[in-house]
Amino acid sequence: PNIVQIFGAGREEGVRFLAMEFVPGRGLDAVLDAARDARTQQPTATVVGWGARLARALACAHAAGIVHRDVKPSNVRITSDDEPVLLDFGIAHEHGAAGLTLSGPFMGTPLYAAPEQIAGNAE
Repeated sequence: PNIVQIFGAGREEGVRFLAMEFVPGRGLDAVLDAARDARTQQPTATVVGWGARLARALACAHAAGIVHRDVKPSNVRITSDDEPVLLDFGIAHEHGAAGLTLSGPFMGTPLYAAPEQIAGNAE
């Protein structure tokens, strides 16, 4: 739960792609921006609930050997029934898999990355 469903992956004319479910709702970044613009806050219980469900989703992905590598508000969709869904596994890494990711240069969003990720010391 709380992870976008991935239907398939492949390469077409040299371009890699992921086919994922369409998740209707608003990006967490848009939800936060709207609250800031309206000078309001989301209820604490709501935010804590989103965080707990996203943490469980990440734990599930990690247990399956998948590291997302780009968790940020714009990669979370809040559905109409107030469920957070983690999106965009485009630069995810499968632990122990060779050749499925780039090595060397940093991948991700620097503002949301851990220092060891930027330094190249993390998967």
